[in-house]
Amino acid sequence: MPIFRFSLKLLALLSLLFELHSILLAQVVPAMDLPYTRKNTYGVFAAYSNDSSHIYWGTASSRKLATLGLSYDRRLFHNRLINFQYSAELLPLFFESDPLSFLTDYQKTPTVQTVVYPIEQLQGCANYSLPYSYTDPNTGLIDSGTYVVRCVDREWTYGAGVAPVGLRLNLLPRHRTQFFLDGHLGVVNFTRPVPAASSGSFNFLFDMGVGLELFRSHAKSLRAESRIHHISDNYTTTFNPGIDNVLFQLTYAFGK
Repeated sequence: MPIFRFSLKLLALLSLLFELHSILLAQVVPAMDLPYTRKNTYGVFAAYSNDSSHIYWGTASSRKLATLGLSYDRRLFHNRLINFQYSAELLPLFFESDPLSFLTDYQKTPTVQTVVYPIEQLQGCANYSLPYSYTDPNTGLIDSGTYVVRCVDREWTYGAGVAPVGLRLNLLPRHRTQFFLDGHLGVVNFTRPVPAASSGSFNFLFDMGVGLELFRSHAKSLRAESRIHHISDNYTTTFNPGIDNVLFQLTYAFGK
């Protein structure tokens, strides 16, 4: 019994010394020596792209993208040089914009009439006119007039998606300002086929980006990044132009 009591007293004394050591260490270690990492990080973000062009595989141009979403990062490994994380994003609000064009046939002969046709715009949007004149082989009459193409409006399409496969790599996690790389794979489903009527409404997405993360504290930070973003139906339909954009994204992140 005396040995048991002595062991309890020794254990209590060691616990007290450990607590005192932890308190003193927290007061002595400078803030810059504490890593700016979180085991679990949650984020709210907004992203926008004003135009599309051929970067990877997409060929549809003049497409705009706008997204609002949520993110989750789980720390996998970190040291003084890197912070390696699993990353996933939820995209409940995903909007894609297509240009709308109309072809107007101003016919002069053999009759004067005006006919308007909608155009499925695939390679951008431009205003132009083209005079025409030819002899109809069936009637022998001359058909003449002017074709006029006008870019008149845009059509926004709603979608929602998720990117469950992703990685994020932060460099120098002991600094308040950190350079990072990230990439994601996922899917997005729209309410109609995009970017063309013969494309699919269900699309796959891929992105990779670079950015800066500014820590306001160990728990809160702001991210600003630029991403190369691609969506397409991966030839699950007869026509797959795909869309490539450069997205600019801002994220408010928090966690512990």
